[in-house]
Amino acid sequence: MLLEAKALYTFDLVGAEAWVRRYPEKVARDLAKLRELKTSAQLFGLVPATHPRDRIARELRDVAKYSSGIGKAVSDLREPAAVKQQARLNIESFLQRLGEVQHGHIQAGRAYGVRVEVLYWLVALIS
Repeated sequence: MLLEAKALYTFDLVGAEAWVRRYPEKVARDLAKLRELKTSAQLFGLVPATHPRDRIARELRDVAKYSSGIGKAVSDLREPAAVKQQARLNIESFLQRLGEVQHGHIQAGRAYGVRVEVLYWLVALIS
């Protein structure tokens, strides 16, 4: 078995179409490299996406990595749950073209007092 992973944030998957395509296209390129290996191993792609479940307080903007991008996505869609839903729709519609997709989520505790969840998608590549 060979596994290629590409980690991102849910805010990476919302916004302008060109922005939204950026990470899925990186995933597709990485998975294409796996296919070029001409191996008999099963091929999988893993896409984990970190999702802050709460708004990030202003006083954390200089400490929490990517807080401005997260804040913009939440502001545009009005709430963190809407960012999660839009991210899921965008990545799943793309990944389903690459193979069979399984997905889930892990409650990952808190960072800076913000509840964090990790969404994930595992793609079994179609040969």
